[in-house]
Amino acid sequence: MKKDLLKLLDLTSEDILEILDTADRLKAMKKAGIPHPFLEGKTLAMIFEKSSTRTRVSFEAGIYQLGGNAIYLSDKDSQIGRNEPVQDTARVLSRYLDGIMIRTFAQQEVEDLAKYGSIPIINGLTDYAHPCQVLADLMTIRERKGSFKGLKLCFVGDGNNMANSLIVGCVKAGMAVRVACPAQYLPDAGILAWAKENGDFACAPDVLQMAEGADVLYTDVWASMGQEEEAAQRRAAFRGYQVNEALMAVTDPGCMVQHCLPAHQGRACENILATRFVKPGSCVIMNYHFTTAKAHITRLGGRVEELVKAEGLESASTLPFKGNIDLDALERCIQRETPSNVPFVRLEAGTNLIGGQPISYENMKAATAICRRHGILTVLDASLLQDNLYFIKTRETALADKSVREITRMIADLFDIIYFSARKFGFARGGAILVRDPELFHSMEDLVPMFEGFLTYGGMSVKEMEAMTVGFEESMDMDVISQGPQFIDYCVRRLADYGVPVITPGGGLGAHIDVKSFLPHVPQAQYSAGALSCALYVCGGIRGMERGTLSEEREPDGTERIASMELLRLAFPRRVFTLSQTEYVIDRVKWLYDHRDLVGGLRFVHEPATLRFFTGVLEPIGDWPERLAAAYRADFGDEQ
Repeated sequence: MKKDLLKLLDLTSEDILEILDTADRLKAMKKAGIPHPFLEGKTLAMIFEKSSTRTRVSFEAGIYQLGGNAIYLSDKDSQIGRNEPVQDTARVLSRYLDGIMIRTFAQQEVEDLAKYGSIPIINGLTDYAHPCQVLADLMTIRERKGSFKGLKLCFVGDGNNMANSLIVGCVKAGMAVRVACPAQYLPDAGILAWAKENGDFACAPDVLQMAEGADVLYTDVWASMGQEEEAAQRRAAFRGYQVNEALMAVTDPGCMVQHCLPAHQGRACENILATRFVKPGSCVIMNYHFTTAKAHITRLGGRVEELVKAEGLESASTLPFKGNIDLDALERCIQRETPSNVPFVRLEAGTNLIGGQPISYENMKAATAICRRHGILTVLDASLLQDNLYFIKTRETALADKSVREITRMIADLFDIIYFSARKFGFARGGAILVRDPELFHSMEDLVPMFEGFLTYGGMSVKEMEAMTVGFEESMDMDVISQGPQFIDYCVRRLADYGVPVITPGGGLGAHIDVKSFLPHVPQAQYSAGALSCALYVCGGIRGMERGTLSEEREPDGTERIASMELLRLAFPRRVFTLSQTEYVIDRVKWLYDHRDLVGGLRFVHEPATLRFFTGVLEPIGDWPERLAAAYRADFGDEQ
């Protein structure tokens, strides 16, 4: 008799535990190198009417590891429900195959395949249920917690297919389940009724109430695949339905967080590193922080110590490496904190928040040597390494004869861990953590599927991996990595000639305007760099990025934390801007500087507790944007 996996409602509690026990045995055999070809000679068809890198790779790898074969069928290869009735497809494929996994939209399509087919059908995802994902999540929960007895899981967000399957799976596993979601986005009504009758279950819009004492927190994206047009509406509805410090504060101290949100940037790497190493009270030492890196550390009860040399915070300078860490301060900080309380020292190649200023190879070498002497891990954020390599090559005399590839190798040899955002480094989405020690690698690998999904998932398609590989190779070419810094240097020098206060010397990533000098009449507490960004957009349609007080987070008592530097970044992505476009930017910035007295401040309308500059909403203080626009039109008409 065939056994389908269509939805978890079809399984008993015993079925679920048997599946998990079997998975544990297979995992142990895989780790021990014991062959387990239990499906030798079997063929699985994988029908993807809804695409997914992770689902394809996990099923394909799984069937191969069990000795079987996989056949991939995309929506272009399958005629289900279009030129061929479902029942015909089911009957025909049953004659060729030993099983079908289908990832599609309607649950009924999966049910019909099972009804008319004579082989097992596995639901790889529908709009109603995602049983395989939840079985994998239950496996992870049990591995982490030991058993399901006495555990409480709280799901926060959209009552979607994931919520439906989590409710059923966790209730059947014996867990208490709480769901927090808006009234208009509740899980399936039938599942809600079933859960209330069969387990310890509650569903309400109050996030903090539902999460109180939770051992496991789970969330999902607000707008799933196919819901892109609803994204704005959903962002408004789900505002507040997020895992943050306030939510974690009401959970059990050992609470674990799970989600199926793919990562698109290096901040996912920051999350994994912080989760693995940071404990309450930990002190992570840096040359200078980056917003998301710091947020991941403070979220876990750690703190950041910034030890960039004092001259790094001077706006105008001729010093070539203003991103260098103060070596004497590093030694003193380690002795004060004790090495056991410093999980790692993070150096950022190309300090983003102080003007993209580089760090020298010599400084990296000396800092990592101090850390090795104290037995402290060294971590390099290499997201902006390309620009930093250019500056080492052109400004560090001792390495002038070395090739870019040789310098890269020398830097890599200094660090225990290197991570990066591929969007900045490798010309693709995604990111990576590079680990020297195999044991250290294995200590983090289980966090990847927990936070990011399978290794090849997380927003990285095969094409993006290929683009990243090409990007790495291009990063070894001086002609490629010199383009950005040269454009930035030109922009900085031209603006300086006009008297516009800029960070000198020009660094990487972009030209940076010193907003404290540009807008001395606007207090930093009124987010002057953010205001200048808005003003520049009003007067020329130019997008700049605030890097100042708005990018900070408030002190624990609610007071504003004033940034050391208040900057507006004018980014120069490689191979994007022309000289004429750069001249346009320079001209409009000069005009704005001449009319800077018209620019006022900003205040929050909506202020998120964490990383507020991403999703916060601000408004001008007064009518200064209207007056500024009027002055611009007087000089340029309606030109933009």
